[in-house]
Amino acid sequence: MTNSANRRFVRVLRIAFAFSLPAIISGCSRSVGSGEVPGTYVAKYRGGSEKLILLANGRFTQEVLLEEGDRKKFTARGGWSFDARTHDVVFDDNFLIAFDGQRLKQNFESPQKGVTVLPVEHLGPRPITIGVDEGVLYRKK
Repeated sequence: MTNSANRRFVRVLRIAFAFSLPAIISGCSRSVGSGEVPGTYVAKYRGGSEKLILLANGRFTQEVLLEEGDRKKFTARGGWSFDARTHDVVFDDNFLIAFDGQRLKQNFESPQKGVTVLPVEHLGPRPITIGVDEGVLYRKK
């Protein structure tokens, strides 16, 4: 390549990089509006699954289904809210924490005392998620 061709090539690369940088930094994530959060979410993990229904009126129903043994089902109901500033769902003290990321928790049938706060994300074309990959990740249906 000639020297002027090299300069043009480098300039084109710089321009391409400048235009792609915002997409790289954002990770194709977008903010979730409060109207998008209500709905039905499901989570699957080793030994069980969950269905989480967030109603627009601020109430939730959580169903935990154990797939081992006699397939027991546990249900919790309570209130929830969405913190638009932090993009978190805040549950009242009736939320069940059944899975700790590696195994089912002992005595999870008693709802968690105090509030439970879980992050909400929407990455690209994937469904809205609530929770974290290391624990239970609920995906919107």
